[in-house]
Order: sequence, then C-alpha cells, then structure tokens
Amino acid sequence: MLGINPFFPATARQFELGIVFGKLWPGVSAGLQSLGDGFLRLIKTIISPLVFRVVVGIAKAGDLKAFGWIGLKALIWFEVASTLALLIGLLAADVVQPGSGMRVNPSTLGASAVDAKTGGGALPSATEFALDALPTGFVGALAENSLLQVLVLACLVGAALLHLGHTEVPQVPPAVEQAQEVVFAIVGSSRPAPWPCCSGWTASRARCAS
Repeated sequence: MLGINPFFPATARQFELGIVFGKLWPGVSAGLQSLGDGFLRLIKTIISPLVFRVVVGIAKAGDLKAFGWIGLKALIWFEVASTLALLIGLLAADVVQPGSGMRVNPSTLGASAVDAKTGGGALPSATEFALDALPTGFVGALAENSLLQVLVLACLVGAALLHLGHTEVPQVPPAVEQAQEVVFAIVGSSRPAPWPCCSGWTASRARCAS
C-alpha cells in the first residue's frame, strides 16, 4: 500500500497557517510575498532541465522508429498535461471564485489597466503554433523556459545522438544523466517548500484583509 507523501499535508497546514497569520497580522504578512515569489522563481529554473531529460530516453531508444514513438508520446504528454492544467484552473476558478471577497470598487480601476490584463488575447493559427514550437536558439529555449521549444530541442538532440551512435559521442548521454542528478538533488532539497507557500498565501490573505 502506497503511503501519502508528507509534502502535501505539510503544504495544506502551511496554507491554513497563512490564512490565520494574514488575518491576525496583515501589516507584517504583506512583506512575506517575496519569499513565495523567490521560491516560484527557483522552481521555474529546474522545469526546463527536467523536460530536457527526454534526450537520454531518445538516445537509448536504439533506432529511429523507437525515437519517433518516444517523441510522439512526449508531445502527447505535453498537450494532455497542458489541457488538464487548464481544466483544473477553470474548475478551481468556478468553485472557489478567487477575488470575490475583496473590497474592490470596479469604478476606481483604470480602463487601460484592465484592458492590458484581459484584452488582446487571440488563439494562434496552426502555422504560428508550429513556428513557435521551433527553438530560436539552444540556450534561449532553456533560458526563457519555453517548455514546448525545450521539448522539441530535446527531441532534435536525442535524434542526433541516436544517428551518431554511442561510439561517436559516448560521453554525451552520461553527462546529461549526471546533470539530471544535480537537478533531482535540487528538487529533493525543496522539501521545506511549504514555508514559502505559507508566506505567499499569508501575503495574499493580508492584502484581502487590508
């Protein structure tokens, strides 16, 4: 029987603590937002390296047919995960209705500021989507955290390694695996993450109470 990851109960407790702390000491709590923002930035730095690990799986595929299947599964996973995240966000917004309890007078909001946040959105065409998926540079895709571009780049690098074979570049796949071990160590060190969650939620609760 699988046990419950202690990370999730700890995060839930810190959310509760954040609500109480933000209610009782809103003046102090508003300054804790930087802890939550800093934690989110650190998390974003390891997302692209984790996605790039597809290189190792493709390099070990054995032939181009297996590479095509791995690349297709990776793209399907990306699309399914993105769609699921959107559905969860829509459901959470409909059930929780964030912002409904805030004391905000819509008449005091500038029309230009509202339009900047809500206007100008448009779905890209199939051609634009395909072009956006192609990386403009090796480092740029990783630096900008463009996950679809990182995934495409990983597939291209993996295909190149598969074409060259292990005899031509035997040191590259082990180097990627060793780099991933460093990333996994960073992920493991994020176990104190509930505290930044608490600080971010505390700051949000403090803004609502003010």
